[in-house]
Amino acid sequence: MKLYLVGMPGSGKSTLGKPLAKALQLDFLDLDQLIVEQEQRSIPEIFQEHGEAYFREAEHRALVKTSQKDDFVLATGGGAPCFHRNMTTINAQGISIYLEVGVAAIADRVIKDGTEHRPLFSGLSKEECQAKIEQQLRQRASFYEQSILKVTGDSIGLEELLTSVRQISKT
Repeated sequence: MKLYLVGMPGSGKSTLGKPLAKALQLDFLDLDQLIVEQEQRSIPEIFQEHGEAYFREAEHRALVKTSQKDDFVLATGGGAPCFHRNMTTINAQGISIYLEVGVAAIADRVIKDGTEHRPLFSGLSKEECQAKIEQQLRQRASFYEQSILKVTGDSIGLEELLTSVRQISKT
């Protein structure tokens, strides 16, 4: 079983992905971490040194490499489904799960967690962050909506996610 968690930054992909993988006895992978290992530098360094276009290429390469693995939960980056036909790749490889969380809840999480490790939000106030999230969501929603499964709520829990995954995996 290959599960791909997609959604906006701060939607809970990594936070929920780790316990989901443990509960299902699968490996947990984080696409951003795979990129860091592949590129031998941090995400902010990649953005600073090479820009977003280079990062999106590296992201695609890392995503394609995951197709060689079996049985995992992968937390994608928020923009990963939106570039290089990645959503098509994801859906061809496994089950995509869109974690749909409200804009205000996402902004609160991003600000609380700190923006320094999120290049697209670095240095933004809470209001600017929320506006950026609204803008990105308008651009990305059509990609996220291609997911096989959607779980909605500002406080999605592990049990709710597990129930949804078990239902979809039976079909």
